[in-house]
Amino acid sequence: MRHALLYALVLALASAPTAVVASADEARDVYELVTAASVPLLPASLRATFTERLPAIRAVAARDLCPDVDAGGSAGSATSHYIRLGAIAAQDVRRFPRDRASALKQFRSRGVHDGGELPWVLLDHHADLVDAFRKNSWDGIVEHAGCVLHFATDANLPFSTVSDADARRGAALHWPAEEGERADEPHRHIRRRFQVELPRRMRDRLSYELRVFPGRYRDVEDVPNAVFGVVFAAHDSVDDVVAIDRRIMSELDITDATTFRSHRDAYYDQMSVQAGSIVVARLKSAALLSAELIGAAWRDAGSPELAAANAPALPREDERADAGSLVGSRNSGKYHRSSCQHAKRIKPANLVRFDSAKAAGQAGRTPCRTCRPGK
Repeated sequence: MRHALLYALVLALASAPTAVVASADEARDVYELVTAASVPLLPASLRATFTERLPAIRAVAARDLCPDVDAGGSAGSATSHYIRLGAIAAQDVRRFPRDRASALKQFRSRGVHDGGELPWVLLDHHADLVDAFRKNSWDGIVEHAGCVLHFATDANLPFSTVSDADARRGAALHWPAEEGERADEPHRHIRRRFQVELPRRMRDRLSYELRVFPGRYRDVEDVPNAVFGVVFAAHDSVDDVVAIDRRIMSELDITDATTFRSHRDAYYDQMSVQAGSIVVARLKSAALLSAELIGAAWRDAGSPELAAANAPALPREDERADAGSLVGSRNSGKYHRSSCQHAKRIKPANLVRFDSAKAAGQAGRTPCRTCRPGK
């Protein structure tokens, strides 16, 4: 009887609502760092042309939605960005099915109906990148290379492989419901603390590490095996990150929103020291996997000589912000970079996006003095 009750509890936890997934806009630093690090790793035959198109590829990789390809969800659906391996017994994770239908069937057998489709969405974009290389279409190459970078990054982030880690294992913080719109509310979730805020604070270190110690590129023959390998490796690091998070919270006596705000900088300083190597390792892996998948797609397409005539124009320095990355509030006369601290306080219902600084100016907006958009 006791075992039956325990099993029922495990199933209930496994089928609990998925934890909030940080949007690409919030995690922009991570995608931009991985994109910048991956292009220099590409085979010499691709490196120069991809470097020329780096701003366009980076804009795709860092945007909020990369459309699904032949996936069960709607375009850009949340299920594209995670895979709930936490619902699978630890000893069975590496035996998890590689084909989508069998995996979804296994999820359903455990009462999980939104197990996520991250590995297969990444593989779908890899297949479409092969097709774009065959057609020598730079529009398609930029689109699907950017999406490969986006989802390869997701596949390497530990909390893209589990759900409800906060409720079951992470340090639980009480956050008053009325403070849900506060700018510091995202710090409530270990997923966002580790995968959004910590990399943002570590950006200089990460940029240096990924540039100077990038890892070794290898030709990938078995693409699905490479993809699932990094997903399993990311999942392996979840327990370590959670243990570090809980230890730091305990040492700093952080129990709720008020105490977190009082010790926020100390918390992230300690996370950088104790968990920084995990962040570095996961983003190095993401950059390497991205480069290897792009290289494999090019080889699978027959290693074509890439045309330059239809290459997209690169943005000028004063137009570097990509479409939709400038935002404002319906209740304000300012506009901001989407990563700006003031932009993050804008309620979704009041959010307005602009394609360029020029468009924002024509709408009567003036640039924010904090983030200086358009500069």
